[in-house]
Amino acid sequence: MNTIFVLDKNIIALIYEQLTLVHKPKDSSKRLTKKQLEMLKFLKRHDRKQYAFSSVTSVIEGRTRQKESFEQVKVSIEYDTKNLDSFFSNARTDTKSLKSDGANTAHILSHFNPVYSERKYREVLKHYYLSLEKYRVKGSIPKDKIDEFSFSILNFSDNLGLPLNNPIIKIILMYINQIKIYREPNSKRKEPIDILHPSKKIKDLDERVHNVYSDLSIPNLLASQNYAKNKIFQLQKVKIRFLTLDEALKEYVNLFDLKIKSKKISKNQPGVEDMIVELYVNNSKVDESLNEVYKKWKDSNLEK
Repeated sequence: MNTIFVLDKNIIALIYEQLTLVHKPKDSSKRLTKKQLEMLKFLKRHDRKQYAFSSVTSVIEGRTRQKESFEQVKVSIEYDTKNLDSFFSNARTDTKSLKSDGANTAHILSHFNPVYSERKYREVLKHYYLSLEKYRVKGSIPKDKIDEFSFSILNFSDNLGLPLNNPIIKIILMYINQIKIYREPNSKRKEPIDILHPSKKIKDLDERVHNVYSDLSIPNLLASQNYAKNKIFQLQKVKIRFLTLDEALKEYVNLFDLKIKSKKISKNQPGVEDMIVELYVNNSKVDESLNEVYKKWKDSNLEK
């Protein structure tokens, strides 16, 4: 096994749709977009023993637009793993580990938080959406209100005791300050900041927060999986790759890289090193723009 592909919920949905097409007319495939057809070809091309596919991000997001209970997680696991096992003939899947009663996986995932202090980050996201209605005028944030809005997010997060370098806070600041990667006029390419406002509108605020938060926490989840495969499973040569049909989510995930901040000897396991890891923005221009926002906020606090 040299690559583990972690599948977004939209990939699981695509697999389900493809499986149901088996019992439908041949021209049903015309309903699929070019992007979807290319993804299906990619999945089939990698249906080999040296590859593995995981539905863990889809299971954690769930199917109810809210944090799922133990029983609901069991239903999500059953649905996702059934689709994977029906689609792949040779590649490995994480069905056995997800459905393991001995490991109590459903219970763990129903309480699993890929981001430490999950509840607080959800509060930040909710504060952002509520504040956006206050600051936005005719679809955009006036220039003379950008700093005020940015500082309100940073102050709110800081008061909650959250680390301000988390990707969730950074992407909110990027949206407020319109920090983009593709700066070409009229560019149709999706930006990382588009992840905060998906095309599928959800009216209920709590459901919207859950839906977006599930995507925003993926870099942290992938970082923890990278940590686990290196430290726990000793799979240094195995790559973890996230697959999604959501271009904004793809751009957001690709914006962050993992680095080992420091190493220390574990207190619980003598002779074993614990790695302290962090996610950082891998685009220098974006990083510089964000640093300017943080600097202005710090300077404003010094002036008080």
